[in-house]
Amino acid sequence: MPNAYDKILKKVTKNANGCWEYGGYLNVWGYGRLRHNGKKILAHRLSYLFNIGEIPDGALVLHKCDNPKCVNPEHLYLGTSKDNATDMAKRNRQWLQRAKSQKLTFSISKGVYPDGYKRI
Repeated sequence: MPNAYDKILKKVTKNANGCWEYGGYLNVWGYGRLRHNGKKILAHRLSYLFNIGEIPDGALVLHKCDNPKCVNPEHLYLGTSKDNATDMAKRNRQWLQRAKSQKLTFSISKGVYPDGYKRI
């Protein structure tokens, strides 16, 4: 019986830039997701786990390539929430920055956010 990592590899497209793009189910933010040991897990976290090792509690698996579909272990590294926020700000990927640059209007108090997301 194939393990979850084998399932990932069957759905990977290797790009010239070195990214291994997961072609299975993607969540709303573009990250691959699948089941492993009866739980939903992000594909890049599972790739890190199988190829590099354990992920400490509270640690995030970040992408050097800024490609959420990528599961190439060489493109993955551990970081904190602060590291992730700093990385997103450098790459202009925070939703508020994108919304302002696109001149979107929204109202957090009314639950209307950019990118069409609504928070309940």
